[in-house]
Amino acid sequence: GSRFGPDSLAGSDGGPPPFGQSLERVKVAPFVEKLFSMITSQHTDDSIGWGPEGTSFVIREPVTFAMEVLPNYFKHNQLSSFTQQLSTYQFTRIPNASCLDVKLEFSHPLLSVGLGRSGLHEIRRGGKAA
Repeated sequence: GSRFGPDSLAGSDGGPPPFGQSLERVKVAPFVEKLFSMITSQHTDDSIGWGPEGTSFVIREPVTFAMEVLPNYFKHNQLSSFTQQLSTYQFTRIPNASCLDVKLEFSHPLLSVGLGRSGLHEIRRGGKAA
């Protein structure tokens, strides 16, 4: 018997799960989990939060974000490392309207206010077969 219960991973006919389906499907990557926590936490609202449409997130104060928020979630305070990770997970940078604007805005089709946590497990590193 499965320690997850009889139906947790079973195929639609009650048999074993279809090939390639496993717990990996519902597990959220640690980076994505931390990102979502940062975006949704009230404690980080001054530095990072949802964009105006709710389909992107904005790092409002990059310096403060790097020095005060990143170290609480990751073992570094390097904004460049963080943005590289975003790129690895297929996040897209949204250009600023003005070169004087310091904010950084990123989007991903599976990350939005409307979707909440429901799409997070599907956000995967690019270039690797899942």
